[in-house]
Amino acid sequence: MVVIDREGRARFRVYLPHAASVHLIGDFTDWGNKSVALRRVNPGWWDIEIPLPAGEHRFCYCVDQGIWLADYAAHGVEMGRDGRWLSVVRVEEGAAGPGGGDRAPSSARAPETATARHLAAV
Repeated sequence: MVVIDREGRARFRVYLPHAASVHLIGDFTDWGNKSVALRRVNPGWWDIEIPLPAGEHRFCYCVDQGIWLADYAAHGVEMGRDGRWLSVVRVEEGAAGPGGGDRAPSSARAPETATARHLAAV
């Protein structure tokens, strides 16, 4: 699941209890050349918060250094040119704060909800 705050920070969360590692890759990470490692939080949850510039972005999770996994609880999914499913995240104009993607990831965590658990399990 992806939640965008007013400053354009995107919080990516996924429930993968058996994963050893999860990385975020997308057009904003040069498709893996600058991947972002998610942190394991609570049993089975992986989480990261990063700034994103305004616009529409494609991404997926790279699980255990080889499995690409789309996030069906994002703002949409579409088939990539290589036949892989990619997720879509949209950041509205004016949501991205000054500096765009130059800020370091935050360690802030939002409380887990029943809806979040349900969406991440889908």
